Amino acid sequence: MRGYRAVLDPDAVDRGLVVHLSVTLVDHTANTVGRFERHIVDLDGLISCHHVTGDVDYLLRVDVADVEALDVLLRRTLARVPGVARFTTMVATSALVDRFTRV
Repeated sequence: MRGYRAVLDPDAVDRGLVVHLSVTLVDHTANTVGRFERHIVDLDGLISCHHVTGDVDYLLRVDVADVEALDVLLRRTLARVPGVARFTTMVATSALVDRFTRV
């Protein structure tokens, strides 16, 4: 067992829009990876961040209030993180299974 947690209703805390992001870095040097990870851990609304194999480097889940908040996240925050070459945004339209964050 890894502990207990409260499961909040995302709409009640103004985080009703679930966004998945794939992020590709400009390179894989320790400096670039370290800078990216230092910026991302404090990202507002970040639910999870996984370093992955394949065509992208990271998969993030971020819960935001609405499309306007998503725009702020993308253009004013993520686009300014050092070392990010590109990112792809996927907005969840429904959740078939979400065992840990939805009520």
